[in-house]
Amino acid sequence: MVRFIQYMKRSLAVYTDRRMLILLGIGFSSGLPIMLVFSTLSLWMLELGISLKTIGVASTVLLPYKLKFLWAPLVDRLPIPIFGLRRGWLILTQLALIGAIIALGMTDPQNDLMHCIFWATTLAVISATHDIIVDGYRVELLEPNEQGAGSAVAVLGYRMGMIVSGAGALYFAHYFGSVGGFCTQADDYTSPFGWNAAYLVMVLFLLPSLAASLYAKEPAGSGEHLGKRDDEAIRGFLWRSFVEGAILPYVEMLRRHGSILFITFIMLFTLGEALLSTMTNPFMREIGFSKLEIANVVKSFGIAATIAGIFVGGSMVKSLGVIRALWLGGLGQMFLNLAFSAQALIGDNIWVLIVTIFLEKFTVGIAAAAFVAYLSALCSRAYGATHYAMLMSASGLVKVGLAAFAGHAVEYFKTLAAALPLESLGTPTAIGWAFYFCATTLIAGPGMILLYYLNRWNMTGLTGEADSGQSSSR
Repeated sequence: MVRFIQYMKRSLAVYTDRRMLILLGIGFSSGLPIMLVFSTLSLWMLELGISLKTIGVASTVLLPYKLKFLWAPLVDRLPIPIFGLRRGWLILTQLALIGAIIALGMTDPQNDLMHCIFWATTLAVISATHDIIVDGYRVELLEPNEQGAGSAVAVLGYRMGMIVSGAGALYFAHYFGSVGGFCTQADDYTSPFGWNAAYLVMVLFLLPSLAASLYAKEPAGSGEHLGKRDDEAIRGFLWRSFVEGAILPYVEMLRRHGSILFITFIMLFTLGEALLSTMTNPFMREIGFSKLEIANVVKSFGIAATIAGIFVGGSMVKSLGVIRALWLGGLGQMFLNLAFSAQALIGDNIWVLIVTIFLEKFTVGIAAAAFVAYLSALCSRAYGATHYAMLMSASGLVKVGLAAFAGHAVEYFKTLAAALPLESLGTPTAIGWAFYFCATTLIAGPGMILLYYLNRWNMTGLTGEADSGQSSSR
């Protein structure tokens, strides 16, 4: 027992470091904007009577998040006067975020949709650029054996930002006079400007993150890869400097031993979870859960379980190493997709749902912390921001592409279930959903198989130091 307590103290001590507080703050400022251009904006437009087709087209404003690797080399090589390379970009992008959110909050989607889309796209570009800086700053700020804890803290901040701009924005919109998603009678409607006020309030939540950036220090050795020749080239904006910044980071990554295989693993690792999360809300509505039950269990309890899993995952990376943490988190999220198959056959039992959501979200948190730590460990200090953006984009583009076909897959499995003599198990709808979640488990399999061979062939892309915890070695 004493040894266990000592082990926990050693594992959690890293979270008391001042640098972790800074990562929490800037992680928060990364997570807050995405909901303002995604689900919160969609609900605002829906309540103004804008068609679902138009809202669907408007969702393409998220594209900058998937394409940010294209301008990551520029951000990786252009220092900001006075504040430095990483810290300068942090402060600049956070000030730009504040301005873009204010501008978006002052638009009227009902009467001038294009103006709203313009500012939403602008906010997405700035937010994606800010994400590049946050990832590069974290990679350079921490030592390899601290990346797991740092990733966990940054992801925690990111999730907190999403909560504020997701659920929090709805509360503020309701409070300031909008329908806000809560009123059920027409008489409850008071003012269409509640949403505008809610967006403006979001700016206040960014101020602590800006303070954290001002308080932060430039990472040791940041910008050393620029050199005198690069500084002169930057001042003259010579083509050679741009080519070196845009090409060399990718060449450096792709020349590593096993690069094609470990990038393929990155593309595959989260596919099963992505296909599950895409259909979670439609699934729960279809088997009988109310919107309120979904909000209470998934949005509140589920987020708490995810945060707990993130902290456990960060500690596992530190104590067990990145690869072992990836194994545990990956296998957990893979097989716990089957819990949704059981939920489909059981039906709208709230207690089963609580257990299902806890297990799934907790393991997703562990896997997310390990995955971010793995990506961080792959990034070199010279091109940290570019490398991380490249790897995240590789993962994100594949997930977005496959998730677009998730609805078609569900309908196929429902049709298949109706053609099979399985009436004793449940309705074709329930059985179809159960088949779908079994399929998401199978889709997660190739990623775990590839991880096994990457580790066996020593092609994970990690050094021994990067894949070791503080008290463990491989």
